[in-house]
Amino acid sequence: MASANLFRTRKTLIVPYGLKSWLGCVCRAVLLEEPGNVIDFIFDYCTGLLNFRSRELKNILNSQIFLVTAEYSRTCMVSTSFR
Repeated sequence: MASANLFRTRKTLIVPYGLKSWLGCVCRAVLLEEPGNVIDFIFDYCTGLLNFRSRELKNILNSQIFLVTAEYSRTCMVSTSFR
């Protein structure tokens, strides 16, 4: 009797942020490509996503370092011109 009530209770599952959209993208890619080996396709797809993310993070960091350097040099030029 107690085990029957256990299965009737509503359970909540906390899904990590981004998992739902990632799963939707993977499913869409599989349906569009119709690969022969789905597991290898998902592996290659995820590897490509990771490579893209690391490249983009490097680009973002490089552009922010450039902006900080440019701002610093502009500040130094302004402060030295008032001497």
